[in-house]
Amino acid sequence: MQHFQSILIVIGILAIAGVLIHGFLLNRKNKQALKAEQQAQLDELEALALEEAGEEEVITVQSPVTNKLNRDFDSVAFSSDENDHRAEPDAHQFNVKKADELTNSAQPSHPEVKSERVVLSTLDDLPIQQHIDMIDSLDEPETINVETKKVKPITEETDLFIFNVAAKSGERLGGHELLQFFLTSGFRYGEMNIFHRHEHSDGTGEILFSIANMMAPGTFDIDCMEQFNSQGISFFFTAPNKNISVNKSFDMMLRAVEQVAEEFDCEVLNEKREKFTAEQFMEYRARLEKYT
Repeated sequence: MQHFQSILIVIGILAIAGVLIHGFLLNRKNKQALKAEQQAQLDELEALALEEAGEEEVITVQSPVTNKLNRDFDSVAFSSDENDHRAEPDAHQFNVKKADELTNSAQPSHPEVKSERVVLSTLDDLPIQQHIDMIDSLDEPETINVETKKVKPITEETDLFIFNVAAKSGERLGGHELLQFFLTSGFRYGEMNIFHRHEHSDGTGEILFSIANMMAPGTFDIDCMEQFNSQGISFFFTAPNKNISVNKSFDMMLRAVEQVAEEFDCEVLNEKREKFTAEQFMEYRARLEKYT
């Protein structure tokens, strides 16, 4: 019984070994078959590649470079029959020349592409760092530095013409009397709280000249003219003034000064509140000539 059990164990081991060996051989056979199939596919691909290469060779025979090489080869190989070739060109060379003409005429010209290739080849010949710097300089926009200088505004010089009409020593000008004179003479109360003489007596048009209080702050309180009194009043205008005639303004102002001085028995003074002289009057006229 024990011998029979040992025999069964040996038979089982042999069976298992046989199965393993059979599987190994079958796997190896399959691998060889797969490898043979892959090799066949590679051979087929190589054959296709060779066919395509052959077609490319046939096409490139018609290219200008290959034609030149063929002509050079023909001239070397048949140098002994040079005279014969000169006399009678063969049909092959004629066909190649014709193919060259057709190929050159069929190829479009692209001057823009050629110029771009020249630039690229030039950049490629540069050192690496210089190449990078040049590429960066092409990418960066060109900056223009514009120096700006502050220009001071040109202020036009103004010339002030002033007549001060002052009451005599110990006397004062009353506000009620002054207001009556201003209104009857065509003056109008307005800007800066002073009186102005306009082009027209109704208060329209440009201001020709103005009248201010000779005493600080130089204004009039129109609501309190009855209680107002002052040592004098100031007539003035400035030149140049493109809106008016300075000569006309000066003449009208001079007449108003004379009227006030005569009506209120006042003295005519200059801008320094000194007695106005004939020489100063001539000096005023000379200054006015610059604006006429």
